[in-house]
Amino acid sequence: MLSVKARLAWVVSLFVLWTLQGHASPDAIKLRTQVFQERWVVGADGKRKVERVPAANVRPGSEVIYEVGYSNTGPQPMQVIITNPLPADLVYQSYAARSVGAQLEVSIDDGLTFGPLDTLRVPGIDGTSRPAAAADITHVRWKTARPIKPGENGYVSLRAMVK
Repeated sequence: MLSVKARLAWVVSLFVLWTLQGHASPDAIKLRTQVFQERWVVGADGKRKVERVPAANVRPGSEVIYEVGYSNTGPQPMQVIITNPLPADLVYQSYAARSVGAQLEVSIDDGLTFGPLDTLRVPGIDGTSRPAAAADITHVRWKTARPIKPGENGYVSLRAMVK
């Protein structure tokens, strides 16, 4: 069995699955994924501040930040949809997703359906259901609010806790 760190490294390489609407080449949208952790540092002025560093020392209880940057390198505007599977070793932190200019939805059924977390329900084996919780999330998806113009870029991010 792989360590949490090895699984996260593997997931980083496979993290972004994406879909484009339009007829341009899929190469027209470039994606870059980075995984960070935050740490407290003391600046030259003696004040403490938070600094983001590449995730390296990941263990249970650690929080990681996934950031997916996108840019349109093609000749025409394109709608961008970024779908990310959330590894089983991570729990989505719903308070900390960033999706400026994009709508964020989640899935609790391995990416079959998506919606806002507060609208999803988890079926029970006894026929009842309960409201979905962050621990039930299997995928997150961002859809840009409008087509991205040639040369335009942006990013989305989320935080997750390592189990």
